[in-house]
Amino acid sequence: MTMTTNSEGQPALAAAEFAALRSTIASRGTVRMLLAPALFVLWGALGLAVLGLSPTPLATLVPLVALVAGFEALLALHTGVERIGRFLQVFVEEARLQTDLPPLWETVSMASAPRMPGGIVDPLFTPVFVAAFIVNLALGMLAGVTTTEAVALGTVHLLALGRLLLARRAAAGQRARDLEHFRRLRHTTTAAGLDRHPSH
Repeated sequence: MTMTTNSEGQPALAAAEFAALRSTIASRGTVRMLLAPALFVLWGALGLAVLGLSPTPLATLVPLVALVAGFEALLALHTGVERIGRFLQVFVEEARLQTDLPPLWETVSMASAPRMPGGIVDPLFTPVFVAAFIVNLALGMLAGVTTTEAVALGTVHLLALGRLLLARRAAAGQRARDLEHFRRLRHTTTAAGLDRHPSH
């Protein structure tokens, strides 16, 4: 297969890249919204199974593992979507600001987010996960738990909660960090003559 490298092929390649990345954002967003409720249903089913079938409080670590694994999957989806969005903002939208109709969704949405109604929406479902961690720990404490088991359960749940809060804090600043990184990278690639998204 021959790759087109002349200037006539660059606009078509850039347009195809833009369409593919926007499609990726949409599909990952859909997956995230389906994964979250499915995860909590699974967690609830595992919790009920543990209560009914297992005599040991440490069995509540099984639904906790499901929660943590699900959170990591949601975090990966969110991180990827945000990173793609900042790439498009810098390499497509900002690079084409001099055109008549540049795409501006990422630029406008980022600038408006802190002031838009509904700004308290948490894309990582942090409050729901925190509540689930607390309930999961309480399930482990219902039966005749020993001191050693209580310490073990508490420690593991605290570690999971710490991971959740650290990830939430990092995600809150990801847009600004990625935006700065891609702007520096665009400056470098433009200076080197590698920018495939011309501004005119």
